[in-house]
Amino acid sequence: GSDGGHIYNAQFNQIAYGSGGETKFGAWPNSPDNLQADQDKYRNEHDMAYAYCWNNLYFLTVENCTNEVLYNNFDFGSNRGFTLADGANGICLGQGIDQGMNSFYIDGVGSQGFNFINTQIVTTAPSPGVLQQYKDNNGYFQTTANLNGKVTFFGADFWGQPQNISNNILGGTLELQAGNYSNSGQKTFGSVTAGANFNIIASNVNSINSLLSTGSAPQFSIQSSFVNPGNTDVNSCALWINNLSQSGVPGPPAGAFSADRTGWIATASVSNEDANKSLDNDANTRWSTLSARQVPGQWFIVNMIEPQTFNGLYLDPGSSSYRPIAVTIAVSQDSIKWTDIASANNPTTITFDKQTAKYVRVTQTGSGSSAWRIVEFYIIDTELPYVSTPQIKADDDNIALWFDNTGRLNLKNTTGTSTVSFYSLSGQLLIEPIKIENAASINLPKGIYIATVSNNGKIYRKKLIKQ
Repeated sequence: GSDGGHIYNAQFNQIAYGSGGETKFGAWPNSPDNLQADQDKYRNEHDMAYAYCWNNLYFLTVENCTNEVLYNNFDFGSNRGFTLADGANGICLGQGIDQGMNSFYIDGVGSQGFNFINTQIVTTAPSPGVLQQYKDNNGYFQTTANLNGKVTFFGADFWGQPQNISNNILGGTLELQAGNYSNSGQKTFGSVTAGANFNIIASNVNSINSLLSTGSAPQFSIQSSFVNPGNTDVNSCALWINNLSQSGVPGPPAGAFSADRTGWIATASVSNEDANKSLDNDANTRWSTLSARQVPGQWFIVNMIEPQTFNGLYLDPGSSSYRPIAVTIAVSQDSIKWTDIASANNPTTITFDKQTAKYVRVTQTGSGSSAWRIVEFYIIDTELPYVSTPQIKADDDNIALWFDNTGRLNLKNTTGTSTVSFYSLSGQLLIEPIKIENAASINLPKGIYIATVSNNGKIYRKKLIKQ
């Protein structure tokens, strides 16, 4: 094996194979020509070139070396971005793995271990031409049963769309310090096989319903981090100490949640199968244009089943990076005859003159390199009455009102039926008061609210955070 090897400033980007019409990327006979007139032909050739890399390319493999130093290297588009194998000893600074099916594949390590400092780790969303086995199992980390040693990451940033298990730890010890999971995954954050270990220290794990797969907790340690337990019994974890739950964040404008979205139907010109994820009250799912990015003519339609009265839309993108570049808004009573009512650039909230309609259409009019996402779609009625929160007639610390991990509202230590009202922090009534005895479903996304409980002639007030 080698000793003291260096790999500095190496870059691979599959765009070189997908945009051969530009000389800066190089060109060869029959290369996909992004400047050709037939853009449908180019798009098909482009997708084939990208899919080949996602299905076949192992970008960088490090094995059987000592004192290896890697610095400032980058890969965009591969099946395995960085492979670490038996006998690898060294350090890596400033590694970027973008749009990898399996961003880091760790099959072994040397006796001295391998450390990564300041790493960007991105796994791609499913794309045309990618084999189903990779679409279903893309992720940030996969260690194999062959790994016996320890690999440590100091300072790592994660985003993308792992479809199944984001971190699949089948062997060895993987330790993460000062990491940030911008997207913890679409389904399950971690799976840790018996005999393996996954340790997280001083990191941020954005909320996900399924933190760990069944049986993983005894091999999972997390401390001094921001994390929600989700479906995990923290007492079963190898270590769970000094952690804080994810804080609720202020939601969209008051009145955005007045309509019950039960039965609503969403359709879209791109990724139509995911359109209804924008109506499921789950911050971990979304509709997205994925690799189609943003191009004029893309549309998103919601059938509200019954005519609704509203004067705005709230399109929750999850992150400002995924707002639409520019849109027009149209309404209809029958989905045949449409009336344009508004336009906006890079919006999250769009307001307009009050409308009564059964259908709403959002049409993309801009172009952009990022995907367009809608995590949750809401109509807004900002003209709901402003009501100062009631004066408190009584208080009782024994009254308990909270949202559980499934998002249901729970009430404890009251007698009979209570009436609960929700207000914004500015004192605006958000939804019609609800009747509750012990538990009830409620159409509110994550945020901070003032809730009043009216029970047996007394009124109690509580501040609630829905996560």
